[in-house]
Amino acid sequence: MSLTVLLLAASLANPRLSVTLDESDGSIAVEDRLAGRTWTSSSAFGCFPVKVTDVVSADRTISCIVTPQTNGFPSCRCTLTLDGAELACTLDAPADAKMSGQRLGYPFPFASAPGDRFYFPNGCGISLPCEVDDISGVGDEAINRAATAFQRGYQTSMKMGCWIQYAESPAPDGSLEQGAGILAILETPWDLRLNFSRGGNGRRTVGVDWNPDKTSFGYARTVRFCFFDRATPGNLARRYRAEMDRRGYRVTFREKARRNPKLAKGLDLLQGAPDIWYWTERADKADVARELKRMGFANFLFSTVTRHDLGVWVTPEEVRELAKVPDILVTEYDIYRDTMEPAMLDKIDSVRPHWPTGVWDANDYAVGGNGQPQRGWKVALKEDPTKPCVGCLLLCEKQAPKYIRERVAKRLAEAPYNARFIDVTGTSLGDCWNPAHPLTRRESMVARQEMFRIVRDEFSLVTGTEDGLECYVPYADYFEGVFNASYWRVDGGRYMWKVYDETPPVIKRALDPTMRMPFWEMVFRDCVVGYWYWTCYNNRFPQDWWKMDLLNVVAGTPPMYFFTPEVFAKQKDRLAASYPVATSTARAAKGALLTEFRWLTSDRLVQESEFSNGLRVVVNFSERPYRTKDGRTVPPHGYLHRKK
Repeated sequence: MSLTVLLLAASLANPRLSVTLDESDGSIAVEDRLAGRTWTSSSAFGCFPVKVTDVVSADRTISCIVTPQTNGFPSCRCTLTLDGAELACTLDAPADAKMSGQRLGYPFPFASAPGDRFYFPNGCGISLPCEVDDISGVGDEAINRAATAFQRGYQTSMKMGCWIQYAESPAPDGSLEQGAGILAILETPWDLRLNFSRGGNGRRTVGVDWNPDKTSFGYARTVRFCFFDRATPGNLARRYRAEMDRRGYRVTFREKARRNPKLAKGLDLLQGAPDIWYWTERADKADVARELKRMGFANFLFSTVTRHDLGVWVTPEEVRELAKVPDILVTEYDIYRDTMEPAMLDKIDSVRPHWPTGVWDANDYAVGGNGQPQRGWKVALKEDPTKPCVGCLLLCEKQAPKYIRERVAKRLAEAPYNARFIDVTGTSLGDCWNPAHPLTRRESMVARQEMFRIVRDEFSLVTGTEDGLECYVPYADYFEGVFNASYWRVDGGRYMWKVYDETPPVIKRALDPTMRMPFWEMVFRDCVVGYWYWTCYNNRFPQDWWKMDLLNVVAGTPPMYFFTPEVFAKQKDRLAASYPVATSTARAAKGALLTEFRWLTSDRLVQESEFSNGLRVVVNFSERPYRTKDGRTVPPHGYLHRKK
């Protein structure tokens, strides 16, 4: 006796794509006729299964009800919309539908094939093979922590709302060739994380897990899959730039200067400028700035900070002297999120002068979902200053404008700063459950944009922040940390002045040129300057200083140097030699966009970048010379500039 199995499926098709929804399990198959590849999604890749009902097909859409088969998820209306070479998947439910802290992993991830790679917008950009086991590069203990960092959502790890999956293979000329690929654009990136899990075949996949909007579904969620027959970095970046243009996030330096002419000179000085952190209490900051000018530093950002607990500060008199040094930007470290309740001020090791005051009494602090004040940076008690243990109170960003306007006006009355650095704010989104000023993550984005806008537009200061997200690009001008992957860092902002004789393994991994792809710069280089993080600067790891300089060269970004008086004296000659290398592309491609990026050898150690002003640069990270097609030689650990 034979059994007949009836397979229920709904389909869409156009000349490029054929899409099939399997009604039995919610999996989706997309045949890309031009690329010759069929992409198949499945719940087998680390997701809860779903039940599909009420399927309705139309010319360009399939609509159905998706019900996750686990507690805590609401049923959602899923709409698949076919548009040329793109498939959008939208999930919608009543805004007040409850989600009990679980994640909704639909649509399911697409299976990977041998040779596939994934790109993550972690820092400037990380490209990993689907077979990767140890993400961290430093052993089993760190694997889970690294995986967790990659799976974070639109926060410290994830600078852009996208991910990429693409095929790659050796080309006849020895370079690497990209084949079929998917650019997944997260049109609603505020409440989610990426799921970088293993499928049944042992290879990794990437999918999206939607988080609650506080406790509810909140709003329709959309991920758009863009299919490519040749998923080169240039092709992918052009499509993502179009999305950023659509959202209004790509505001170039030229446009920023047009909107606020008072910023024009500062924005011009910022491009190609090294970020200099001079960590001392000495009153010789202007002397050091003048010495840097004598060493050949043309323009730079001189970053100052007042931290009495760390023995470093700057006075208004010093800033006035620095302002006399030509062609530099003088900025001051600031932070509004961290403060401390009055009852703790006499118990902690010191009171930081940049903490906002009056936050507790005004009920302007952020509250968590547990009803307790949210906590941030940990500081030490007087009784044990070696052990940070007391979390700062967090100012709700919705309440920040009045503190910002008062603080910046006061500081500018004291000293002629022409730039300002706001820590923490650019790293992420937050929420607030304080009934006096509740905030969702979507509202948090708008509130933080307003914080930057006040500093930049109302006070006409070149504005920077920590890390940086795509949504802050129109409102800030430089991001410290967007050139780093967030997981691969050391010291966490507490011992930045320490120089390492031996490069830690986690930093070795961070500087591995074979896994870096400067996608951020291909989207935003003409809008914002991306720097290293201040615990991972060019001169901190002398063994790999050359490598950090070359990573700046290939991406067209300027370096960061951080030194105490002792380190400056010891490294002065090497700093003078590093500057013209590390800034070479940043200065030669000033104002230009990074438009193409290629791996010229199968080991990924020789790379080529092309900029919109016609500049091309070939960088050789390998130990042997590389000969270009036009017969020129790029030495080991060297680079070559040429015009198109």
